[in-house]
Amino acid sequence: MSNTAWENTVQECAQVKEMGAINIKKCGHEFSAVPLLYEVMTKVFKCPICRGGSETEIDLDEDKVPANMPKIIKKILCSNSTKVRDEDKQQNRIEENA
Repeated sequence: MSNTAWENTVQECAQVKEMGAINIKKCGHEFSAVPLLYEVMTKVFKCPICRGGSETEIDLDEDKVPANMPKIIKKILCSNSTKVRDEDKQQNRIEENA
C-alpha cells in the first residue's frame, strides 16, 4: 500500500468510534470487532482460535453494509482487504511458477 493510501486510511480510521466485540455464535469465542473482521475479510471465515467456520470468502462489495456496521468501517476494511487478497494471490502465483 502506498504512503498516500496508508495516510488516507489512518485519517479515515481516526474518525471511527470503537466498534466493540464480536462473538462467534458457533464456538462462542469473542474478539475485538475490527481485527477479527480484517482477519476474516482477508482470508476465509474461520475462528482464529478453534478454526471453526468455512472456506467461504466474505463478499467485499462496499455497497452491502450490515445494519449494525458503520459504513466507513466497511469501506476501509473492503479497500484494505481487497488489496491484501490481490497481493496474496499474486504471491501465490509467483510461488507456483517458481
